[in-house]
Amino acid sequence: MDVSTQTQVKRFDTIRANMALLGHQVLQVDRRPKPCTYVVTAWGHSREFKTLDQVAALLEIFGGPPL
Repeated sequence: MDVSTQTQVKRFDTIRANMALLGHQVLQVDRRPKPCTYVVTAWGHSREFKTLDQVAALLEIFGGPPL
C-alpha cells in the first residue's frame, strides 16, 4: 500500500469514527473499476457521496471536528 492510499484509509477511518461518536454510520462502497463512493446513514436515512471531502463537510455540519 502506497503512502497516499494509507493517508486516504486513515482519513476515512477518522471520519467514520467521528461520525460514529455522533451516532451516524459511514460505509465505503467499492465500485471497481469506477471510483469508490461513500454512504452516510443518519436518523434512518442514507445518502451517497462521491468524495471523502463531501463526507467530511457533512461531519462538520453535524457538529464534528473539521478534517
